[in-house]
Parts: sequence; C-alpha cells; structure tokens
Amino acid sequence: MSQNRRRKTDHRIGIDSVAEFARAQLIRAIDELLVAFVGPSQRRKSRVVRQRSTSRVRFESEHQRFRDIAELLTLWHSKDEYLATDGSPRPLPMRGKPSLSSLAELIAATPQRAQQLASDLVKFGFADGSRGLYTPARRSAVLGSPSALNLAYATVAATRLLRTIAHNVTSAPPALYERQLSDVIIRREDLPVFLRFVEGQAQYLVDSIDDWLARRGVSGRAAENGIAVGVGAFAWTAPDTKSGAKGRQRSRNAILPRRSLRRPARSPSKA
Repeated sequence: MSQNRRRKTDHRIGIDSVAEFARAQLIRAIDELLVAFVGPSQRRKSRVVRQRSTSRVRFESEHQRFRDIAELLTLWHSKDEYLATDGSPRPLPMRGKPSLSSLAELIAATPQRAQQLASDLVKFGFADGSRGLYTPARRSAVLGSPSALNLAYATVAATRLLRTIAHNVTSAPPALYERQLSDVIIRREDLPVFLRFVEGQAQYLVDSIDDWLARRGVSGRAAENGIAVGVGAFAWTAPDTKSGAKGRQRSRNAILPRRSLRRPARSPSKA
C-alpha cells in the first residue's frame, strides 16, 4: 500500500471512529432534550408520536405560533400607535382599539387566530397583566417552561446550528458565520455575572441585526424569490454535577436561547 493511500485509509478510520462517538453524543443530547419536556417515562412514547402522520403538521403549527409571538412583540415595541409618549410599549387591554387583539390582527389571518395569538402572549408569560392592562414582559420571546411551543422552537434552533456547521465543512459558498468560545474555566460565583454580561452583549447584537433585517425584509411576490435568514445566540455551561438537581435547573433556565429573528418589513420612512 502506498504512503498516500495509507494516509487516506488512516484518515477514513479516524473520522469513522469520531463519527460513531459523535452520533452517540448527538442522540444522547436529543434524548435529554425530549426528557426535559416529556419526562423519562415518556421518552419511548415521544419517539412513537414523532412518526405519526399528523406530527409534522402539529410541529410546524407550534413553531409558527412562536414566530408570530416574536413578531407581535416586535410590533409592540416599534409601531407608533402601540407606543407611549416616551417610546416604550403602551399598556394594552385584551380587547378594543388599540389592544392586544388589534395588535394580533396585524399578523393573524383570521379574527379567531388573532384572539388565540393575543391569549398566547399571556398564557406563555410574554405579557404581564395588572388591572386589565398588559405590558410586554420583555422585548424578546424567551423560552420558559416545557411546552409543545418551546420544544418546536428548541428543535429548529438546534437543527439550524447543525446545518450551519454542515454547510461550512462542505466548502459550499458562501460560508455562514459560526463561532464559539469554549471551555474557559471561571469561578462558580462568577457565573451570574457571566450570564448578565452575555445577556447584555448578545441582546445588543441580536437587536442590531434585527433592525438591519427589518429594513430589508420583503413580503408578497418579492418574498417568493427571497431566502430566509436569521441569527441565533446562546450561552452554555458544563453540566453542574456539584450543585444538585435544583442548581442544574436554575442554570439551564438562565441561559435559554433568545427569540426567533422574524420581523415585518418597515417602510423606508420609518426605518
């Protein structure tokens, strides 16, 4: 066997060995994700549900709900009639003009869907209510408790990251941006500071790109020849094996991904 052929064979054996471990790690991560939503006793059942003919329709429906919520929050923070005099989101009742329902009607195709979207804001904790008026809990749609809505979002986010990496290693232009800071050891007491720092820096990045995209978004016939793009940002920590189950739960909730970057196009006069 020639030296060149031997190197190729060694490379093939090496990558096959890593691929075997990588597959096991990915499957384990997927199982851990599903267990977080449906519990260990339901893991096997969840695999069966994914094979049903209606599962894809339900999955896409739940993900669209999340996209609609993200878009609604964007409108609440940017559309003039839904802003207070200081530029902050205006407190809104559930119904009337203006209201959560009228805001949802800007996105929803039917009055029934608008009512559901307005209710989703409150149901999933994206809007806080007091004396019949609601304000956004935050600008971004941040994941919270386990639900079909959040599982659909988490699945899409993880899939997009994997596809970005796969795209880049095929050398197919253009390359997509993907970077990570990995395995930096810090003191445990500095973890809250790290998370707050990442929160501020990443939110600035996400909002800046969101505004840039909003000025270039297209709809209708123009969108038929367009391409969907977006950016995701996340922080991570190693599994916490020293703080107990309660500590692991707090850490997992503290670093959840930000919203889906889907915003309607603005007119040039409002950009």
